[in-house]
Amino acid sequence: MESPYQTEAEIESVVQGLESCTTGKDDFPHRKHLVVAVWYLRHSTVEAAFAKMRASLLRFLEHHGLDRGIYKEELTRAWIDLVQTELDQLDPNVPLVTATNTIIERLSDVQAVFDRYPNNLALKSERKMRYQLIERTPTVEEYNRVRQAAGLSVKDPAAAKRGLANTLFAACVVHEETVVGIGRVIGDGGLFYDVVDIAVVPEHQKQGVGQLIMTALMKYIDANALPSSVICLMSNKGVAPFYEKFGFKARDADMPGMMIRK
Repeated sequence: MESPYQTEAEIESVVQGLESCTTGKDDFPHRKHLVVAVWYLRHSTVEAAFAKMRASLLRFLEHHGLDRGIYKEELTRAWIDLVQTELDQLDPNVPLVTATNTIIERLSDVQAVFDRYPNNLALKSERKMRYQLIERTPTVEEYNRVRQAAGLSVKDPAAAKRGLANTLFAACVVHEETVVGIGRVIGDGGLFYDVVDIAVVPEHQKQGVGQLIMTALMKYIDANALPSSVICLMSNKGVAPFYEKFGFKARDADMPGMMIRK
């Protein structure tokens, strides 16, 4: 985790780097967006701060030859409003450095704006666009990384390599070029299909990622399963209602699922 800012000069340099476009195109992460937002809001009105942020971001994109479509008006507006809401909760006399570090700490999660404004239709659409579902089997590294992050066991690499190679169908959800969700269908392709390895990295949970994965897996099953096929799924504790939405039902209490773990 990066160290907090120590002086106003450090903060001002971030603002100047954006405005002058001397900051590299890959060196302006979410943290620096927040720094600039705080600076603008502490030195102007909300409307003026939004206008400055908009102008600075568009100039930055144009200077670096980046697609202007990356800029999202509604998202910028929402972030400015959210930062101002957080600043309003602070003592107006708190030093700029303290205010900046506090905002960074409170709003470090890039999903915060979506959680704060869940009914904003434009933001809902933007959130969905942030995730891409790809119909492919995860690599061994992706498989174990996502499973571990989601609280599931890490599998022996040799076993994972062999098992993944025998996948009938799989889906990966990608966010900013990183796989953050996985799911697979395994089985004999006729009599039995098992839905396995549904896992989503915690910070991307409750964003519709699991829904994307399960929808893709069930689409495959619906297209390939035969009238007598059986589709199985082992649900973890507390998430059975999610799978029930896709037609799964729990077995009777006197018909427990059984397994042997190696």
